[in-house]
Formats: sequence, C-alpha cells, structure tokens
Amino acid sequence: MDSQEWVYLVGIVPGPQLPYVKIGYAQDVWERLSELQCGNPFELRVLSFLPGGVEVENAIHGVLSTHRVRGEWFDLGGDPLRMFMDAYRGRPITFPRLTKVPARRGSVQAEKQAFDLYFDLRKTDPAPSQNTFEKAWRAAGYGLKTDDIRALYKDVHAKVTGNNA
Repeated sequence: MDSQEWVYLVGIVPGPQLPYVKIGYAQDVWERLSELQCGNPFELRVLSFLPGGVEVENAIHGVLSTHRVRGEWFDLGGDPLRMFMDAYRGRPITFPRLTKVPARRGSVQAEKQAFDLYFDLRKTDPAPSQNTFEKAWRAAGYGLKTDDIRALYKDVHAKVTGNNA
C-alpha cells in the first residue's frame, strides 16, 4: 500500500462468542494487523478497510460510540461489517438489539445488565418502578426468577438514588 490512509475493521476470529472489533486507521493495514496480533491472544482478521484517515475514523467512532467496549474496540453484535459500512457511508445506524445471554444471579453480567436497563428506563422516567423494571427485564430476555429480578432492582435503585426503600 502506498501513502494512502485506510480505515480498517479488525475482528477476532472465533466470531460470535467474541464479537469485539477494532476500528482504526493506518497506511499499511497488514502491518497494523501484525502489530495488533502481537499483543493479542486471539487470532485477528481484517474484515474490511476503506479509504480514510483519522477524521473518518473519528466520525465512525462517534456514530458507533454507544457500542464502545474500550478504546477503539467495539461490540457491534452479529453484523459488524454492515454497521461499519453504514457508519462509513454516513447513514443513520439502527442498532439491533444484541442477543442477550441469560444472567446468573449475583453475576457481574446481571449487575451490568440491571444498571444498563435501569438507566435506559430513566430516559423516559426519572424513577422507574419495580414493575416497569421487571417488565423491561423480561422483554429483554435476560432470564432470572422474579425474586432475583426484584433484588437486582432494589440494589440498583438504592445505588442510583441513595434510597433503600
């Protein structure tokens, strides 16, 4: 490759179990892949690269910011290439609801899901009720028994509002 800059999409080979992708830019995509691979225990693969430099990369990062995992790594769900291409083309992105893995009681995953759900509900209601939270939890397909869902709600509600009621 010459002095042209490229915006690239790199993914982890195991695929759906590890849905993370990296969006960056480089003059030599294959050299950059080699650098990324050196410090990564998983096999990486270039999924796409298109003309563009730091400005294009920043624009794509901005569009996909709600799916940022860390730094330049994103969780774009089951069709990262489509989402990357739509962001590149400047189309409005409609994010598919990511497949939910049922949470286990007391797990970090369940706590994160509970916080995310609670804050999503707060966008329309500053103090979502336990009933609203339960319905949204079930609609999201997270699993768990009613008592476990209520315990999560009480924990999150107390942490967010400072109210243990």
